[in-house]
Amino acid sequence: MATTKTTKKTTTSAKAAKAKATRDRFGSREGTESATINATITNKPQTVAAIAEKTGLSASRVRNHMKWLMDREHITKTDDGYKTKATTKGRSRKTTK
Repeated sequence: MATTKTTKKTTTSAKAAKAKATRDRFGSREGTESATINATITNKPQTVAAIAEKTGLSASRVRNHMKWLMDREHITKTDDGYKTKATTKGRSRKTTK
């Protein structure tokens, strides 16, 4: 009995479309759960529960994404919740001496 191998091919146009996908301010592709969470984050601190309620996503999904954003220094955690980091326009967040 002969076996046939099937392979999954991704078309060039599909790869190009993914590469050109519109990104939000934190780099997530528009239309994803991550982008939905990012859209709710402001300079005003918000709890995971509040963000989860606004987005309709689970608290664990929001919490995991908050950790991802914190690891990349996009947001900060305060006693009152998570908020965007204050940055000065045109200046880098990190300085070297």
